[in-house]
Amino acid sequence: MKIKILNRDFLTALNNVGKVISSKPIEPILSNILLEEENGKISLISTNLEQGIKNTVEAKVELQEGEPKETVLPFNLTREIIAKLNPDKETELSISEMKGIIKQDNSVYHLTCFDPDAFALLPKIEEKVKIVVPKNTLKKLIENTVFAASKKEESRKEFKGVLFNA
Repeated sequence: MKIKILNRDFLTALNNVGKVISSKPIEPILSNILLEEENGKISLISTNLEQGIKNTVEAKVELQEGEPKETVLPFNLTREIIAKLNPDKETELSISEMKGIIKQDNSVYHLTCFDPDAFALLPKIEEKVKIVVPKNTLKKLIENTVFAASKKEESRKEFKGVLFNA
């Protein structure tokens, strides 16, 4: 699979999904990101088994028959490489079995990829009730209740959240 993507968009997506990656993950695979092709777009997925983020980005994707549609990239290394490349140029990502190559101009980086079957999948959520709340209202609701959520009580996770009930 070959992917051509504007470097700025790729870096933004990496930074977004990196927000849930733990510095001390339960499983080593969780310190990485799942990259998958979906209808000509690229999705980056990360999880820490409690939270997950999926960010879909426009890209030019060339997929040959028999090539993998997904892989797991080392997050820190990938983000470090992409951050150093020119943000206004396209970056080319070539993915094969367990290898990834990042290219831009004369720069070429080789990465070892991981088995996507070992990555934890995000649950499929069925939309039963849809609630539309203006952004400013939601922000005010969160600001008025988040002070009650514990920041220190690690052993009882139910104290770290805020109940949202419609």
